[in-house]
Order: sequence, then structure tokens, then C-alpha cells
Amino acid sequence: MCALYGTNECECHQNSDELCHVCCNTSRGVCTSAQHFVGRVILKSPGSTCKLHRGYCDSFGVCITVDSDDELDKLKDAFKRFFSKAAMSDLWSWIKEQWYYVLVIFGGICLLVVLLKVNSGGRTSLLSLARRAIGQRNQHAGSVRTHQLSVEFNDAAGSSGIGNRNLGEADESPEYRLQLLFPDATSLDLLRAIRHSTSEQAAINRLLAQGYEMNEC
Repeated sequence: MCALYGTNECECHQNSDELCHVCCNTSRGVCTSAQHFVGRVILKSPGSTCKLHRGYCDSFGVCITVDSDDELDKLKDAFKRFFSKAAMSDLWSWIKEQWYYVLVIFGGICLLVVLLKVNSGGRTSLLSLARRAIGQRNQHAGSVRTHQLSVEFNDAAGSSGIGNRNLGEADESPEYRLQLLFPDATSLDLLRAIRHSTSEQAAINRLLAQGYEMNEC
């Protein structure tokens, strides 16, 4: 706005009534309110600095001074008063007279700590039970999938002539079942797993240990 009159904007700080006015430099270099140029008062936007950046303007055009040192001194005085001997003496007298309030407060704090501890332990127990249930469900699903394989595997593992049986041609043979679970396994590894294991789970674990991936389908 001041540029319209060929001058620069400045900050009025000499007259307390003009601290939040928009001010411009006159031709003599004096900072004065813009009302001398336009005939009306123009206020700074709320939050603008005033009084040489020691305050800010509110929505009513009043400069609010902020003295950080003064506020700090007030805080220090408050602490001093609170921890003074007189204050401590009054506090001790109140505790002796109203001792039951102190016991109620202390008991409430202890009860709150115990409840938080119990709730925390309960959440941990529920999480452990949930994990155990998931593990049991997965184990049951694996047992169901390999139940039929277990029956025929035990028969084949106990037979001394397992090497002479045509396991590849029988759709229900142990080798065929293991081949379905481990399609990438070689016939030699499948036969070794059958011969050197006492159950289908042991054969499956043996193939898994060899690095073969189990078919989940």
C-alpha cells in the first residue's frame, strides 16, 4: 500500500496507539500511520509483529507484548512459593489432618497398577492360546492329508521286498503318494525316504530336510 505513494512500509513504535497500524515513511523519513496518506486507519493483520518485534497484534488492533523473561520469572516465583518452608509445612499439616485421603489415593494407585498388570498378563495368555490353537489346527490338517499315506507306507516299509515292487505303477503306493506331495523329488530319494523311515511323517521330514518343497495343493 505504501508503494502507491512512493514510500516504504515501516513499523510504528513511538505512539502506542499506532503500534498495530500499517505505517509508511514520509518524505522526511518519519514512520507514521498510513491514515495520514489515505485518511483512514489500516490495521495490520492479526499475528503481525509490533513494538520492535516484542509483541504481536490481535484481531482488535491491540499490540500484545510478550516478555519471555517476565514469564520465566513468574514461573520461578511459583515454584519457589510451592516449595517454600511455609508451603511444605501447610502440606504436612493437611496430610496429618486428612490422612485417610492419602491412604485412599495410594490404595487407588496400587489397585490401578495391579489391574494393568493383570490385563497385560491376560492379553499375553490369550495370544499364546491363539498361537497354540493355530498350530494344532495346522498339525491336524497335515495329519488328515497324510493319513492314507501312513497306512500304506507302514505296510511298504515293513516289507523286505519293497525294492522289487512296482511302486510307480500303483496309484495308491507310498512312492506315488510322496510323489504327489513332492513332485520335484527324484524316484531314488523317494525310495530312500521310504526305506529309512518308520512313518510317513518321518519320510516327509526327511524330504523336507533334503530341500524339497511340499506341494500344498
